[in-house]
Amino acid sequence: MTHDSFHIKESSTYKQLYESAKEKDQQHIIHPDEPIVVCRLNDIKENLEGDYGRVKIFYDTIYLHPESQVHAIAKCKILVDINRSLPDTVRSSYFDASMLVPVFNKYACGGIHFKYPDFNFFKGHNVENLVLVGEIVFRHETEKQILLESIHYLTEYTPIQLAITVVLPRHFYTGFRMQLILMHRDIEFDPEKRNLLISLLENGEKKIDECTKYDCPLNILEWKKNQSLAAMFNVKPIKVIEYSEDDFYQGNPIKFDIPGSIFDYSESIKITIEFETIQAIKLEWEKHTKRYP
Repeated sequence: MTHDSFHIKESSTYKQLYESAKEKDQQHIIHPDEPIVVCRLNDIKENLEGDYGRVKIFYDTIYLHPESQVHAIAKCKILVDINRSLPDTVRSSYFDASMLVPVFNKYACGGIHFKYPDFNFFKGHNVENLVLVGEIVFRHETEKQILLESIHYLTEYTPIQLAITVVLPRHFYTGFRMQLILMHRDIEFDPEKRNLLISLLENGEKKIDECTKYDCPLNILEWKKNQSLAAMFNVKPIKVIEYSEDDFYQGNPIKFDIPGSIFDYSESIKITIEFETIQAIKLEWEKHTKRYP
């Protein structure tokens, strides 16, 4: 299922709620980087087949996340660099495109919906064969939400192998740094569960009656210290790449390896986020964080 743009049924109550949230952003009623509550999943009576637009859903609450220029530049330029880093044989078989991913919020009260990643890669001409997704985070999410978002991309309900999250600093006074979080699945994909999830969404269901409980911190530093925490969510220990101000002033790019097996490639693949990309992100970040402290 692919959507280049979001089309809500004209007669739906949700459309009114969605448009109202957009107006709050356009009229600057709310700080430009604050998530705007649209409604709760249970408030929606129409069958929208799980497509609620470019939103985030955490614990049954739907949030509109207005996209800043910082986010837009980071998303586009990082995707270009990842694409350029892939070997020619991979780029001839795997493609990036804007598409919807059916997601089950297994560890956040069971909500189900179609989600728009910031970027993704899929194999061949089968858009359901996603292997990698990426998210850019700037001010909108807590660390708990950052981790859960990646975890929910990697359940047995999706075929995704790797989730990459790029975290940008919230405030100018903290200085510029970047954090990349790589999370790999550690549970087999179940096509029957994916088909069930899609069927439920098409029938207008909002939740699966399952909310897996957990008793552990959802904190990036704690997950770095204690690698056993990831296993509780059926993912492999996370890899966190820190990019500091010193790295920036030395003109360093960001380099990291991903398993070639994600793309049916026999060797590991080195990904490079070019320094020019980081410069462009930092320039827009400085303008934005000075204007909106």
